[in-house]
Amino acid sequence: MAIWDKVLGAVTGPVATYFTRRAELKQARFEAELKFEQAKGDRAAQLIREGLAADANWEMEFARQAQNSWKDEYTLGVVSLPAVLCFVSIGTFDGAAVVTRGFAALSGTPLWFQTILGIMFCATVGVRWWRREQSDT
Repeated sequence: MAIWDKVLGAVTGPVATYFTRRAELKQARFEAELKFEQAKGDRAAQLIREGLAADANWEMEFARQAQNSWKDEYTLGVVSLPAVLCFVSIGTFDGAAVVTRGFAALSGTPLWFQTILGIMFCATVGVRWWRREQSDT
């Protein structure tokens, strides 16, 4: 019986070692993938923190520069004036007709001018909105 134990041990020993080693490799692969996913999550959190800090710095700089700027008031006036004039009718002055003629005249301007006007408006009021939409700063 001792011979059979030796033969059986010679066969089962390497097989058992193979399966043990295979399980160890599988566990090591799993742990490496777990560490990788954790590192990705840590990096994403870091990018969010840095992005929020950059946004806060940009907002502070924007607020500092806006103290001496009149462009917001100008833009508000330009956009509000046609809406207000639509309701004004004093004597021979018809605000709605003035607005209608004004927009008709504006639609007759070259496309490049209309595009520049739109870009200027978007640059004034759209930059803050656009920056907030950026997720990977």
